[in-house]
Amino acid sequence: MPTRLSQKLNPTLYQRFLYVSLILTGVISVSFGLVVLLTIHSIESTLFAGILESQAKLAVKLDQQGILKQFQLPELYQLYKHQFLNSSKDQIPEIFQHVEEGFSEILSDTNAYHVYAISDGDVRYIMVYDQTSFEQQEMQIFVIIAFGILFSLLIGYFASKLLVKMTLKPLTSLAAHVQTISAEDYNADLEPYFTNDVVGSLANSFAHQFERIQNYWLQERLFTGDVSHELRTPLTVISGAAEVLEKRLTANKSQSSEVQAVARIRAAADEMGKMMNAFLLLSKKDPHHLTGLAGANGIAINSLVAEELVYIMPGLEKRKIAVEFVEHAILTVDCPQELISVVLRNIIQNAARHIEKGSIEVIVEKDSVAIHDTGPGIPEEIYTRVFHRMSRVESKHPMGHGMGLVIVKRICDYMNWDIDVETSSLGTTFRVKFCLE
Repeated sequence: MPTRLSQKLNPTLYQRFLYVSLILTGVISVSFGLVVLLTIHSIESTLFAGILESQAKLAVKLDQQGILKQFQLPELYQLYKHQFLNSSKDQIPEIFQHVEEGFSEILSDTNAYHVYAISDGDVRYIMVYDQTSFEQQEMQIFVIIAFGILFSLLIGYFASKLLVKMTLKPLTSLAAHVQTISAEDYNADLEPYFTNDVVGSLANSFAHQFERIQNYWLQERLFTGDVSHELRTPLTVISGAAEVLEKRLTANKSQSSEVQAVARIRAAADEMGKMMNAFLLLSKKDPHHLTGLAGANGIAINSLVAEELVYIMPGLEKRKIAVEFVEHAILTVDCPQELISVVLRNIIQNAARHIEKGSIEVIVEKDSVAIHDTGPGIPEEIYTRVFHRMSRVESKHPMGHGMGLVIVKRICDYMNWDIDVETSSLGTTFRVKFCLE
């Protein structure tokens, strides 16, 4: 069963497509924003560098002609002139005193400037443009781009959800169709999904696998049915012979040990016969054909439990294990007696096998039967696979090969009955809830 952590670490195919779409949208949006910013910065540097350079060279030329003072600078421009040998730098703002030759950008706490410095002999000219307002506009552009990226991600999210759903629609449709296929009937038509793409390839693989499973399922049913049929005759012979022998030994007043031995043979043959009949019923394709076979009134579970307890009581009495039968309701089930007998007998025998002292309690309720024992409980490593093949708890009274509960689970699944188990150090409870509809 997948945990929440495993689901987070293993996102669904839909989530993966959605993540990829969002990442792609984010990369494209951020890349576009960076390109815009770099373009603005490049244009800004090239444009202002050219303008300031032309203005500075014009100032040098005018100064050489002696008419610099008559030169009217455009708004926001400022010219500083410094003669290295004859004047002080005090008239030049400190922020511009150490600028390098050529174009540069200078930022202060409150203002931003583009500066172009040029020297002519022992005279240095510094042309300054106050670009504070332009820098503010540039910052606004940055904010707009940032919001644009977020908006693109938002639009991309909803667009990606829609596109991913449309893209995965053939795959989800195939998955939904596969889920409707019965566990026992694989004759599902997948041909409409045999398209010339990955979905078609997947549908074709499903069809081949379903066909193989159906063949295995059919072979198992045929084998189970054939074996059950073949074993019924010798079991009937064994049971009949044991019954005749038991009557003769009783009539001849033979030793009780001999009579008991023959009785055990007959009981074991009868039990095996019921098991074979149960397997034969399980080999049928559809459990609905069993409806009505139990008669008009169904099988009385209370009486059947009492019979099973009588069968197992002698062995429990020898081990001084108490048995309590509690009837909270009269329960009848429309099902062949063989199947119910196998379920009840295996669970009761399982309880008897793993209890050393204490008691076994069988409780019949309005729609279920619970078998509780006061044994040591089921170990944790066995509990999760208690209905699996060859899963056995160590016992001083071993019987069988760990297949009893496997058969019980298979019958319950076949008849759509619920079976669950609760265990602790104080004992174990198996509960079978019948489908009475």
